[in-house]
Amino acid sequence: MEAHAPAPYDKSILMAIRACFAGNANEGQQKAAMEWIVLEASRTRHLSFAGEATHATAFADGRRFVGMQVAGMLDAKALDHTTEAKALKRAPRQIRGKRQEAKND
Repeated sequence: MEAHAPAPYDKSILMAIRACFAGNANEGQQKAAMEWIVLEASRTRHLSFAGEATHATAFADGRRFVGMQVAGMLDAKALDHTTEAKALKRAPRQIRGKRQEAKND
């Protein structure tokens, strides 16, 4: 499969994706849609190297990045990377020569 080629899908995947976007997918549709996005559309389990075709390799790497980011949210450490968690870890700011602790809203 070429790096820029769309991932193959059947009617059940099409309907699962549409149901997810509509907000009324059942458990099976949600699982099928996410598996297709991460494994097929993003090709996370495939090698992105495309030989001499550097643009194809870059395209495939971008495609894999999306899948890896979605799959990474399943990791327990993903909560440490939320914007809220990063705001809490912000370094204290210097104000007029004094240290002031960052406010935790």
